[in-house]
Amino acid sequence: MPKRCAPVPVCAEPLPSMVVAGRYKRLPTQASYARPRVPSHEPISVSESGFDAGGRLDWSVTRVLAGRLSKSDVRDRALLMMSDAQITQLLSRAADLPLRTPLPSAIGGGKFAENIFVSGDATASNLCIGDVIAVEPRGAKRRRSRGPNSNGETAALTTRLTTGLRLQISSPRRPCSKIDQQYGQTWGGDGVRALTARTGMAGWFVRVLNPGELRDGDALTIVERPFPEWTLERVSTLLYGMEGACERPGAYVLPTERTALQRAWRGTADELHHLATMPELARHEYRHEFERLLGLWESGGDGAAAPGGGMAGVASGTASGTRCAIL
Repeated sequence: MPKRCAPVPVCAEPLPSMVVAGRYKRLPTQASYARPRVPSHEPISVSESGFDAGGRLDWSVTRVLAGRLSKSDVRDRALLMMSDAQITQLLSRAADLPLRTPLPSAIGGGKFAENIFVSGDATASNLCIGDVIAVEPRGAKRRRSRGPNSNGETAALTTRLTTGLRLQISSPRRPCSKIDQQYGQTWGGDGVRALTARTGMAGWFVRVLNPGELRDGDALTIVERPFPEWTLERVSTLLYGMEGACERPGAYVLPTERTALQRAWRGTADELHHLATMPELARHEYRHEFERLLGLWESGGDGAAAPGGGMAGVASGTASGTRCAIL
């Protein structure tokens, strides 16, 4: 596969800072886009399926029963996050779009159907697949002591006091047409949905590695970064930034023929293989699509079977006319 882009940009920026500025539940009695805010003084328990807000009617149960998601998909998408810095960046980029309805000058927490809204400087360009996030209680003081550093020398050490809750970034959020309905009223390739799908600016999903409690004001700190080369922006651009992927209103259309893939793919063969086999990347809407594209490329022809049970001639989950729903 020919190289069609510059060398992989590794995220060399300082690790972003994040502070919980709002938590939002999805309730089965309300519209799917509505997210009532959890009172700031109340802690909320976080399990491997996120904020359990509806018991047997919770989305994590009903989507599995309906066959729309697997249990592993639910765990991969336990919580959706968004940041004030990302919204600021989005509003700036969207100013150049030919939208039918202008966007508001400011958008607050909970307005992108996220579960966790954070302040700070986290965006799709400085967050990476696989980032592990530790939660530090609001106002917690870090313990200072002396001990061996990485070189075996005695030095001053700082220990973070964490709540035990740990999250891991699993994928960008692939938005559905409700984003266009809410913002801009412009469907197709010129709308906000298409812009955010191509750039990863619609938020990000996390899985829960260790359950715990979360409060407003808690600090979120990235403590592991296994894939600095795979920012959310780059993953989104390689997949949904392909020509024609976001042009159809309310749908995503990815290559279904090997020759079309060769023309559209802007990465390398190694990159495609890495993304198709990366367990930290959520399978739903991302790794599954990379698996299918890899199978299409390696088949040496059109119509052969693709990994993961899909067919090379069918864009599983993103074929023409397929519509996606907010989770």
